[in-house]
Amino acid sequence: MITAIILAAGKSSRLGSPKQLLPFHKKSLIRVVTENLLETKVDKVIVVLGHQADTISNELQGLPVRVIINPEYELGHSSSMIAGVKAANLNSSLMFVLGDQPLIKSETINHLVDLHMESRKIVVPSYQGKNGHPVIFPKKFRSKLLSLQGDIGAKHIIAANRNETLFNDVKDQGIILDIDTWNDYQLLSRRFNLCLTD
Repeated sequence: MITAIILAAGKSSRLGSPKQLLPFHKKSLIRVVTENLLETKVDKVIVVLGHQADTISNELQGLPVRVIINPEYELGHSSSMIAGVKAANLNSSLMFVLGDQPLIKSETINHLVDLHMESRKIVVPSYQGKNGHPVIFPKKFRSKLLSLQGDIGAKHIIAANRNETLFNDVKDQGIILDIDTWNDYQLLSRRFNLCLTD
């Protein structure tokens, strides 16, 4: 079993407004990310919200996902990862998905799922030498994930367990493209000829 945990609790301070609500092909960014994930081989989807959780959760109405609120989201990225891990099945592998990466292809996620199920290792995708998301952890790393602190995520867990990590180069640039600023948002529109608001 693989549980996907979408991390979407942040304030989007560099953007100035919740990026989860940005328009993207007549939908919100968070809904697009979630719907894309629901089309893959993952078994369950958990969405971790924090800032403006009530408003953002409305964007997920009707979707078969579990929404949880991280009241400590201001403590950093790790607090949302922990909240997601706590909500996941004890026997589930854990896939961490960023809530601002709408361009990851379903086939890429399915490929990563297959690699994980075959190897039972941590799986990290990369594009042209740059690591990205989503990252999948076997269930045996649950306790280590629950001990995360601050805003650095799980990089140190991967660094300390390279012999149990499978780095896989993919042809999907979406794994490294996220939205932190208005410039990022506009760049995606120009670069991929997306009509973000129609």
